[in-house]
Amino acid sequence: MLLNHFLPKYHFSEFHACEVRAPAQHLYRQIKRVDMGRSRIVRGLLAARMLPHRLQTGNTADAGRTITFEDFVSLGFIPLADSPPDEMVLGLIGQFWKPAARLRAISPEAFRDFAESGYCKAGWNIQVRPLGSNISELSTTTRIFCLGTRARVHFTFYWGLVRPFSGLIRRILLQLIRQEAETASAGN
Repeated sequence: MLLNHFLPKYHFSEFHACEVRAPAQHLYRQIKRVDMGRSRIVRGLLAARMLPHRLQTGNTADAGRTITFEDFVSLGFIPLADSPPDEMVLGLIGQFWKPAARLRAISPEAFRDFAESGYCKAGWNIQVRPLGSNISELSTTTRIFCLGTRARVHFTFYWGLVRPFSGLIRRILLQLIRQEAETASAGN
């Protein structure tokens, strides 16, 4: 798992998986194409999380638009690895418990060694594992490493509030990818 390279140690984690009736290489293509905005729940939860940022910056972008992995990169996620058809890894550094999250923009190469106290590093992967010729496991792992006691205390309270919603977004994401991949695979 490439995520291990970028975030081998962590304080918090969450894992979700599902089986998909599609070959791994076909499934991986769907990851990049999936529109998370198709889910009203995902749109609403992401809009709620982005509200402080939108108010602070005056960004009035339409919350009903398409939401892809490229959009996460434009919001501050760092593309750490992309290894088709196996795994994609995104990272994020910030003070997530603060309204605007105080995200840090750094290079993928600097992510692993970032160690500024008061911040958290988050790693998020989407992984595909072939289980047979036409069936695969699609999974996502989220890890958070807190840099310093103060960050860990703040994040512990924050995670207690957002973890159910964060997990819901990831489960919906897996189902959206699954639906797209199985529909496309059936059409071939």
